[in-house]
Amino acid sequence: MDRVAAVFPRLNLVIRFRAWMRFLVLVWPAAVSISGFSLCAESISPTTHYSFDVWQTEDGLPEHSVTAIVQTRDGYLWFGTYNGLVRFDGVRFKIFDTSNTPQLTSSRVTSLLEDAEGNLWIGHETGDLT
Repeated sequence: MDRVAAVFPRLNLVIRFRAWMRFLVLVWPAAVSISGFSLCAESISPTTHYSFDVWQTEDGLPEHSVTAIVQTRDGYLWFGTYNGLVRFDGVRFKIFDTSNTPQLTSSRVTSLLEDAEGNLWIGHETGDLT
């Protein structure tokens, strides 16, 4: 074994790695269970710090389907839909579409991106960018 390791130094690393992995797989679980330390699902308490909201047309969205989401550095959530661009401030939705925002080439928004300068880029189904 020593002659092989001398001729093939990388093989020595592989042998040591395998020995270490054998230790982790065989010995470590036994040592952990003997010490009383447990990572079982029962020992992990569920968190209640998360919540979720469902927003629909009744809440101000122009439709139920959202095609893109981005949060800009000013804190607004922007949603792309097939019926326009939507800005959400945490309370109210503001809809931007071709009828109230002539700069939009289409109301069918498929992608959103905020660039490094803080500009919001809007991708449309037609391939146009606003």
